[in-house]
Amino acid sequence: MSKVHLWLRDEVKEFEKRTALAPQDAARLISENNIEITVERSSTRIFEDAEYEKVGCKLVDSNAWINNAPAAKKDPNTFVLGLKELPPLDGTALFPLNQRHIYFAHCYKRQGDWKDTMKRFVDGDGELLDLEFLNFDNGRRIAAFGVAAGFAGMAVGLIVWANQKLNRPTGQLHPFNHKDDLVDHVRKLLKEAGTPKVMVLGALGRCGKGSVDMAKLAGVEGENLLEWDINETKVGGPFPQMINDVDILVNDIYLSGEVVPFINKDMIEEGDKNGTRRLTVFVDVSCDVSNPHNPFPINNAITTFDKPSRNVLSGSADRKPLDVIAIDHLPSLTPRESSQDFSSQLSRHLVDLSRVDFSTESQPQESDENQRVWL
Repeated sequence: MSKVHLWLRDEVKEFEKRTALAPQDAARLISENNIEITVERSSTRIFEDAEYEKVGCKLVDSNAWINNAPAAKKDPNTFVLGLKELPPLDGTALFPLNQRHIYFAHCYKRQGDWKDTMKRFVDGDGELLDLEFLNFDNGRRIAAFGVAAGFAGMAVGLIVWANQKLNRPTGQLHPFNHKDDLVDHVRKLLKEAGTPKVMVLGALGRCGKGSVDMAKLAGVEGENLLEWDINETKVGGPFPQMINDVDILVNDIYLSGEVVPFINKDMIEEGDKNGTRRLTVFVDVSCDVSNPHNPFPINNAITTFDKPSRNVLSGSADRKPLDVIAIDHLPSLTPRESSQDFSSQLSRHLVDLSRVDFSTESQPQESDENQRVWL
């Protein structure tokens, strides 16, 4: 059996502090499974470089994988492991990818820039193992940040709503060392601002569970917490309740096909005209903003940690504000705990890489694109 070599790359996405592999799991993979691990130095990763070196990982410079990680055709046992987008992110020319990569590429559902991403693999004859589709036979993800994403999304939604009520701006978000610290921060804000009424969509899923847990820990429960899932939405949209009955709407659904929009701009304008709109904060945890079947067309852009909310409608004497939150790496709000949880899920299956049959290909929805993605 060939020896697996994992190359943990430095994340280049701004404000990203998470990692796919925590030091304690790296130690186990080395000592128990004889896996070789290279770790790129990082000034942003939540774990110190020395923590990896101490357990037997080889340290190399940030982004060293670009020129030094072997090509898939030359060494099929080396896997470049990461979480978010690959460089460059500055608009410079996209270079071909010839290695085997494991990360969340977000291509298979034809999300934004999927063609450019897949073209890089085709041009370089590289291979992609997309974590978005690392599933058990029943379709459930093997490793996911869903609970942490939902938890953080609800927290940010409550923070933005409280600041609305208190007439304060919501500035840059900073990571919390522990989830308990985040909960304490939110509870203090709500003690000043009051208790909102919240609806969670996809409440039975991983993301939804995280959102519901955060809401309850913050003191939002009972009649102030509506938990919707497929039974409530199967009749199809639109849903005026999402605009008129709650202060905060949190979208945790997994979009897998075409749906009628749940809410739209006309509904909001009608609610303002009639004085029935209550919704002032929309949290798009799912972040399917570039998906052609986005059920929330009021949101078409990602927000960031430095500017967590985007004002869709400004408040006035006769109109409430409407702020949208759509941060696509929410678990970075609690990077240590979310990384440890994800790593513990994923690392159990990394030991099987040498036994995986990579001869099965799947096409990203349009067969004539001739794009290759390994699942």
